Amino acid sequence: QVEITCSNPNEPCRLPSAFVQDPPLKQVVAKTQEVGLKSSIISNLYWYISLFNSELKNDILPVASGSLGQVFFKNVNKTRRRGAEIGLEGKMGKVEFFAGYTLLNAEFRTEEFFSSPNHPIVREVCDEGGENPKVNCNLRAIIAQPGDKIPGLPKHSLKVGINYELLKGLSVGANVLYTSGIFLIGDEANLDKKVKGYTLLNLNVSYYIGKLTLFARLDNLFDKKYETTGRYVSLEDAARLNPILPIPIDPKRDSSRALAPGMPRSLLVGLSYTF
Repeated sequence: QVEITCSNPNEPCRLPSAFVQDPPLKQVVAKTQEVGLKSSIISNLYWYISLFNSELKNDILPVASGSLGQVFFKNVNKTRRRGAEIGLEGKMGKVEFFAGYTLLNAEFRTEEFFSSPNHPIVREVCDEGGENPKVNCNLRAIIAQPGDKIPGLPKHSLKVGINYELLKGLSVGANVLYTSGIFLIGDEANLDKKVKGYTLLNLNVSYYIGKLTLFARLDNLFDKKYETTGRYVSLEDAARLNPILPIPIDPKRDSSRALAPGMPRSLLVGLSYTF
């Protein structure tokens, strides 16, 4: 993927071997508390629950730059990640199943400035004379307040799966994965709409022959179109790199949202051997 991305001589990349500068970043300090319980309902059927709270000082987060596809990192004074994990797993006869849910509240605990020159709200306020207390036009930045959510981290995550042994050594299964929407990188002040959440259905089959296992996995069965993350770019940069880019209906808002597509339907077939 690096070779493909960096194949344009007019747009050279900075490779990891060139990252030699000693960054002026402070060490992250985390104080975490966690408590949990796990117990059986009946034989081979278990449930678990855990509660966690993590307070971070000098957290390191990505910051959007004005250049297409580039970010830099900075320390954030205080952030917090608080939530719960609940699950159920077990086996009954030829059926194995599991279910796991995570509730995560990831938020800023101090006021922070984030560069976001291509944010649609920044453009509206700074270029058209609007007003928003979370926008600083001198820096073309947005201001995250305590309680604002950290971009890129979903509040809700759920995975449910089941496997059934059809014959001795032959198992088939399915699982459902749900992830709720997230804010884009560059929207630390939570001013814009989220990247939409998504639900995927995956299938799997495996066959054991002694120490040899044959397996196949079909991910995203219905070939659902979805996005996993996003950030803001300028329409000018996007048009320069893609001359056939269609003219957007709302150039101030929609064109600046660059979303990363999720994996389409994919099939993986393989084998493994245990020595």
